[in-house]
Amino acid sequence: MKIAYVLLAAGNASRFGSCKQLAEVHDKAMILHSLETLTALAEQTQNQPTHTQPNRIKPFVVLGAYHEQINPIIMDKAEVIYNPDWSLGLGASIAKASEVIQSLGDYDGVLFTLSDQVKVNLEDLENLIKGYDGQTVRTAYYANKPGVPAIFPASQFTELKGLKGKQGAKPILMAAKDNLSLQVMDNALFDIDYPEDLEQYLSAIKA
Repeated sequence: MKIAYVLLAAGNASRFGSCKQLAEVHDKAMILHSLETLTALAEQTQNQPTHTQPNRIKPFVVLGAYHEQINPIIMDKAEVIYNPDWSLGLGASIAKASEVIQSLGDYDGVLFTLSDQVKVNLEDLENLIKGYDGQTVRTAYYANKPGVPAIFPASQFTELKGLKGKQGAKPILMAAKDNLSLQVMDNALFDIDYPEDLEQYLSAIKA
């Protein structure tokens, strides 16, 4: 199976008050921290016969509000997808990425992750991938509900292309709630919405 790895980072971080994607985490921009994890997963799965990706191992990154600021630091590390409709919410970014990936015509599925879920690590994503059968939506499970990171099969690209709004892929996950493959992922519960969240995280890793 050939899976596209997509980091969603198009929002304007209104609650954070500035470009949180460039806020420093682990001595680098937050988006680079998350991108490195996704890149490690892409490179690892490329070396496995069941996930051969000889021509493209770079993850995709969806940018929007801060495209001009972020693009220069990731353009050599990822395939950048610009979403001009970023203001319509996370769903629009998922839709744009799905449109691009479907147009390439050679992917069996797509894995979506968020740039501000800084606790999600390589092991979390490896466990998610291991349980993916190529047909059933495979999603992280935390706070008693499914959520991103999540893998969607190619059969749902068209449905993903129709998403819009701040709920992201939640409508699809809720509609398929009785037919999901779930992976407990407590690290996905934490994301950085406010400056205080970042301060809390940085204090915890220094302790």
